[in-house]
Amino acid sequence: PEWKVLEAGNGVEALAHREEMASADLFIIDLEMPKMDGLGLVKRLVLDPELRDKPFIIFSGICPGDMQDAVGNKKNVEYLEKPCTPAKVLEKIHALLP
Repeated sequence: PEWKVLEAGNGVEALAHREEMASADLFIIDLEMPKMDGLGLVKRLVLDPELRDKPFIIFSGICPGDMQDAVGNKKNVEYLEKPCTPAKVLEKIHALLP
């Protein structure tokens, strides 16, 4: 499959591309970003009615305890610990996308 990738260096930059995010099939979010971290971004995305049901891959070397509070009981959330292989990323993508 072909994927269009939108890249942002931090959560603030990602939110600046909100209109483009609406057409996304999947979000891969690193928790450790400057300005607005990934947890702050996830909290904003799950409040957006147009984005909250899209699948998320949370990518980080650590998974904070409040991550569950941020995403709720979403069944379309996968976690990836850094470091990981490209094969593992693809495995998670295929698990979330039909």
